Amino acid sequence: GGVDDQSSGNKGKRRRVARTSRQEALDEELDDSVDGGDFFVSEKEMRKEKEKQDAEPEADPYADETPGEKRVRLAKEYLDKLAALDSSDGEEDSEDDDQDEFKKIEGLLQLDAFRARTGRNRRGKNLSGRVDVSIAEDSIQRKRGHQLSLTAIVVNDDSTQFYTASKDCNIVKWDCATFQKLHTFKGHRTKNVQEGHHTNQVLALALSSDGKLLASGGMDKDNSIRIWDTEKLSLRYVFKGHRDAITCLVFRQGTHDLYSGSNDRTIKVWNCDTNAYIDTLFGHQEPVTGIASLRRERCISSSFDKTTRSYKILEETQLVMRGPGFSQDCICHLTEDVWLTGASNGSLYAWDTKHKKPIGEVKQAHGTNWISSIASIPYTDLVATGSCDGFIRLWKVASGGRKITAVTSIPLVGWVNALKFLPSGASLIAGVGQEHRLGRWWRLKDAKNSIAIIPIGAADTTLSHSEKLKEQDEVAAGEDGD
Repeated sequence: GGVDDQSSGNKGKRRRVARTSRQEALDEELDDSVDGGDFFVSEKEMRKEKEKQDAEPEADPYADETPGEKRVRLAKEYLDKLAALDSSDGEEDSEDDDQDEFKKIEGLLQLDAFRARTGRNRRGKNLSGRVDVSIAEDSIQRKRGHQLSLTAIVVNDDSTQFYTASKDCNIVKWDCATFQKLHTFKGHRTKNVQEGHHTNQVLALALSSDGKLLASGGMDKDNSIRIWDTEKLSLRYVFKGHRDAITCLVFRQGTHDLYSGSNDRTIKVWNCDTNAYIDTLFGHQEPVTGIASLRRERCISSSFDKTTRSYKILEETQLVMRGPGFSQDCICHLTEDVWLTGASNGSLYAWDTKHKKPIGEVKQAHGTNWISSIASIPYTDLVATGSCDGFIRLWKVASGGRKITAVTSIPLVGWVNALKFLPSGASLIAGVGQEHRLGRWWRLKDAKNSIAIIPIGAADTTLSHSEKLKEQDEVAAGEDGD
């Protein structure tokens, strides 16, 4: 009996050893296929898992890229195809030259993507330090181009022309060098006007980055937006869809995508290449007072409902930031993620996409008078605000919007309803009126309905050759890091 017990004990021990060996082999195989797989699994389950993994499609390597990165990638692929086609022609003499040209274009595309990603452009950041802080009143040029209060100003990117709008239903095209009128898009409330021209107050303008398209809107009965061809000086198309007056317009930089804000509390998205309505952005509970956009497919807005919002168009989401109990009446970008608003209590606020409350504030920047206009040169530290207190004020915005300090004050009587810097930084253009652009709450009889051209002395803001080379090196480093 003892022998049989010992024999059966040995057999049981051998089975346990064999079972343990098989389990260790399975563990080793599992560790090779699954990182950190500190658990047991049967062969059947492993086969099922392997079959499941084989059946799953491969992950999209471009799933996380931004629209800008996608455009650069597609452009690079297109250039590679052109290079391949050209090399197949067998023309070895011209091949090197063409390859060099392709590399230059590729470098420009990479540089554009880098600037969009990091918030850089060709302008220097510290413009506030170049401003002439003692601007004399007699150095300000005044031009009378409208009969009633001015409401909007837009300037083209090469600082050669600008456009103004007014409550007199007219839009005027100006020359930036001579500040003389070039053309008037005439409108009138009662007289017969050319078909398509405005028949009521023009409250908003927007100019595309290439300067070819001008958008205008206001208080016309059909609440329409007019798209003008700036080369032919003719009406190109009319967008209809808003249910109340158009209060603000902006083109997304580098595109013909147009955003429009209205008293009907909505923002609409249009494409001027296809003359198509794209989308309606809801959220505001009161009229939209201002709108701004840079290169990203986003826009920011201000409203009488005391909020400012950041809309992500592709994601169909919005960020809501609430002010301290006062309506936000105008808005401008500092960078893609930082912007500023002027409020009805006369305060200036800075915001960003990471906080629901202001990150910077200047209380009573214009006393108790509400801020009616605001302007900036994006990616710099220079901002201008206007009100009815008799001054335009320039500000330095540092620390990502957290620190706002006064630079200088420029005397100017009247409602400053519109402000625009020349992109060169040489001058600031102000649209002045006796009344606020959105209403007739009170009238400043001593003011003149005119444009004011203010030399601020912040020109020559392009990067030097050495700075451009340094930025090219940073682009290459950034691409390698990606």
